[in-house]
Formats: sequence, C-alpha cells, structure tokens
Amino acid sequence: RTGGNKPVLIMAHGSSDDGACWTNLAVEFAAQYDIVMYDARGHGLSDPPKADDPADAQAEDLAALIKALNITKPIVMGHSMGGAGALFLGSKYASNWAALAGIAPAAFMMLNERKEYLSKINNANIPIMIVQGDKDTAVPATYTRQWIDAMKEIGMRHKYIELPGGDHGTVISDGMPDIFKIF
Repeated sequence: RTGGNKPVLIMAHGSSDDGACWTNLAVEFAAQYDIVMYDARGHGLSDPPKADDPADAQAEDLAALIKALNITKPIVMGHSMGGAGALFLGSKYASNWAALAGIAPAAFMMLNERKEYLSKINNANIPIMIVQGDKDTAVPATYTRQWIDAMKEIGMRHKYIELPGGDHGTVISDGMPDIFKIF
C-alpha cells in the first residue's frame, strides 16, 4: 500500500501474476492514489487455496482485506482473474465502490448471469470501464463484447475500449492512460 490521503485504488492481478505485477504502475500513480496491491489466494506470498474453497474465495478475500484496512469507496481495477473479481465484488457489494475497471476480465463463470451482475452495479450508479485487446486469445474479445452488449441493453453507464492488436498482456500498459481518465 502506498498510503496517503488520496483516493484508494485496489489493483487485482491475473491468475499468472501476483500483486507485485503492478509495481511500475503503482510508482507512476502513487502521487494521485493510495494504491493497494495484494496477492490473491494461491499467488505470491498468500496462503495456498484449499480443495474445499468456494468459487468466490479470492474475491471474498479481497472484500475482507478492504474491510480490515478500513477502506471506503475504493476504485477496484483488475486484470483477467482480477477483472472478474472486480465485476463480482462490484455486484455483490454494489454500494461499496467508487468505480470499477476490468482489463480483459476473465468472468467466464458469470457470463450466463451477466445482466443480473451488471444490473446491481448499474443500480448503484458505479462508473465502469472495460479495456480489451482484439487479439487476446486468453479472454477473447467476442466474449467481452457480450458483457458490453449487456451493459448497453440495460442502459448502464460504461466505457469500453477495444485496443486493435492488443493481446492479454499488452492491453494492460496500452489501456492504462484511458483507464485513469474514467476515475
């Protein structure tokens, strides 16, 4: 955590990373945000997952961390697995967030109920941004566009940027300037 009396930005990493993957961005934006980078369960220095962990264990760990740190109304930004967690938490605890950003959000298990998840975020009037690369093979753009179509259908306030040539990794750095404009 970078600290200071600034808006809090929670940075949630993807499944092949840990909280340290955000270090360069944290250094770049530490003057503007109190940045929290954490290791999701089973990543970095965190405890390993257990066989009987519920599917939402990592997201609930983040909710517990935010509560333990006494953070109110943070911005939650996540890549891939972290982006799915941002959408899940944004829906489950809709009144708790200042804004949400998903970078190539791997919310595969939530796809069929996407309108239900998004409606809760929409009803709380939380700004949301999604950034996706059109060459991403891990989280294909066709998948993410289904989320965007649902946002449009329910009249949700959102911003969607699809980066030409962007893949699952480059979409992070290439999308950052636009992500911070929404906040």
